[in-house]
Amino acid sequence: MTHISEEIPRLLTGEATRAEVLAAGEHLRGCPDCQQELVSAVVAHASLTSAQRFAPEVVAPAHDDAEPPGPLPDLSDVFAQARLEARGPATGRRRWRVAAAAVAAAVVIGGTTVAAVELSDSGHSAPATNVALAPFHEGTRPADVTVRGTTMKVDATRLPRLDAQHFYEVWLTDNARTAMWPLGAIGADNRAQLPVPATVMARYTAIEVSVQRSNQTGYSGVSVLRGTYG
Repeated sequence: MTHISEEIPRLLTGEATRAEVLAAGEHLRGCPDCQQELVSAVVAHASLTSAQRFAPEVVAPAHDDAEPPGPLPDLSDVFAQARLEARGPATGRRRWRVAAAAVAAAVVIGGTTVAAVELSDSGHSAPATNVALAPFHEGTRPADVTVRGTTMKVDATRLPRLDAQHFYEVWLTDNARTAMWPLGAIGADNRAQLPVPATVMARYTAIEVSVQRSNQTGYSGVSVLRGTYG
């Protein structure tokens, strides 16, 4: 079996191609050794990210030119194992292992830079930030976003359901809308839970939702929601 040890740094920095992310995700589903190695790398990468917050002149910033994400392999088995471990005694080591496993899976799903693992000593998650999305451009109905740690939850159930040829995509943008970072697609139920690296979110100031055709990877130019957070 060929392991992915040499690919882990590129997965964490967002330099891996979409094909490489797909292959890594498929391998991780059945390789506990690589899952553990990825967890260890996530911890180290999170430490570097924290250093970037306090000493940005020492740690170089991430790039904005990563490939837009698309449908990737189902890593539900990894999350299921994390949930199984979470049911055991709530020791500090167990809580850290569960959180790290979830973040490791998010790395492969998103193919983007990991920001940090935000977990308090008591095991409680980071405080939530709520962002109200108002109708924008072609939109007529609002939506709600909650960001907690490195996870963004989108409730867009008030939006019209789209046909099979279209989907809603979530983006981070700046005030002038000159740069956009794709986070992922909203599901058929008009809800989404997406990984959102803290370092990436810090470089933008708003969340936008667009309507995309099923074969589009770049921004369509048609938005329905927007809300600022910074």
